[in-house]
Amino acid sequence: MWNQLAPDMEKTGVLTPWDVDALAVFCDAVINHRRASEEVNKHGLLVQGAKGNLVRNPAVQVARDYADLMVRFGSRFGLSPSDRAGLKVERGATTMTDSSADADMVEFSDPQVCGWSHRGHSCEETGDHFCEPRADHAEDFFARVLVHTKGRYARKPFILTSWQRDEIVRPLFGEATWNPEIGEYVRRYRIAWIELGRKNGKSEILAGIMLYLLVADGEESAELYGAARDRDQAALVFDVAAQMVRLSPKLSKRVQVKDANKRLVYKRTNSYYQVIAADAQGALGSNPHGVAADEILAWRNRSMWDALRTGMGSEARTQPLMVAATTAGDNPNSFAANMHNEMERIQDDPSRAPHIFTFLRNTPQDADPWDEKHWKHANPALGDFLSLKSMREEALEARNDPTAEKAFRQFRLNQWVRAATRWMPMPLYVASAGSCGPHPTKGAPRCSGAQPTAAWTCPRSSTSLPGASCSNRRNPAHPSM
Repeated sequence: MWNQLAPDMEKTGVLTPWDVDALAVFCDAVINHRRASEEVNKHGLLVQGAKGNLVRNPAVQVARDYADLMVRFGSRFGLSPSDRAGLKVERGATTMTDSSADADMVEFSDPQVCGWSHRGHSCEETGDHFCEPRADHAEDFFARVLVHTKGRYARKPFILTSWQRDEIVRPLFGEATWNPEIGEYVRRYRIAWIELGRKNGKSEILAGIMLYLLVADGEESAELYGAARDRDQAALVFDVAAQMVRLSPKLSKRVQVKDANKRLVYKRTNSYYQVIAADAQGALGSNPHGVAADEILAWRNRSMWDALRTGMGSEARTQPLMVAATTAGDNPNSFAANMHNEMERIQDDPSRAPHIFTFLRNTPQDADPWDEKHWKHANPALGDFLSLKSMREEALEARNDPTAEKAFRQFRLNQWVRAATRWMPMPLYVASAGSCGPHPTKGAPRCSGAQPTAAWTCPRSSTSLPGASCSNRRNPAHPSM
């Protein structure tokens, strides 16, 4: 039938001289793509190589090549006959050339070129690289789609601050690497660890990242989970994300909010973001594309983390992302402390785990906690949306209260401090201390300045041991005590 109709269609100008051969090549591409896809479905993405090791199934690239051919054919064949005259094909060829095609159309089929495109800019980098279009896409999503939800910033566009933009969002989404298993470039990072002082916008950043993974990452049937020590804690980030959806003119039309079961649904890709209970067994069946792990300092153990992390190993998920946000804790033997120590090592040497992104802002332990110049490191939002006046008031309260000082160091300066507290605040101890030397006649200690009336002797680490006792040793200089 085709051979009979083609000559007449060519005479009337419906088809160009190249259309007959082009359509024949397209039909061959459809058949070969189907065969290659069946081969992949039968044997999988990885097959055993000649040396017994696992290699990528060659049929994967064959299927991709024919798929590219079909897409390019479809985009050009919809033009007028005169425009289609630029198509040049040969029977049996696996590629098409277009004398008027844009450069990015040729690059698209080259597996060694990134080719990611946004706002007319196509990435031409190869190998491990920073992909500007990927980073631009994530940044634009925050600015053009998301809005703030609280106070005087509510309903205003989520314009990232310089540190949010350049130190978290752009590197997190912009770093790309070649994945030989699937034959394409993907995000470099699979785990992100963000550690800041309180009220520096961790929940907002976490909510924004989850919404990006839900609606802007191109993932079909994406599963996103919000996890924390308990369901109420996990709901804090979800509630921010849900409010962003309600207040965003673009998201409110596309994403459904189900408050009763803490779930966001994006029907276009059959994707959802769901708060889950703190039950590791219940998370074992998950296949996450994204995870928001909030306030790790309160997690009892690593069972939930492991259940979600191992769920990200499916071949169906090419670039899953697990983002943990926390403030420093007070238990050196906790899961959070162990993770913090490992993240510090990775931050010092990224080659230790190239797939893990770290952003740690901890005030050095030897820094003067009352010197304001040390506050900014753990609180990059200070002076912006974090009140300097409020922090000064908290510092004033903490100077003479050991419990408040511990909280100030942990939550504001993001220092890992022990749960034990001193009975005397350090500023008062320093102010009352004098210099001691041998007594000129009796050999007993002689001190200048304020002299302690009694010395209390306690067992080592007694401050952290329930029921520990201390003994009072009288000061010889004050026999009446």
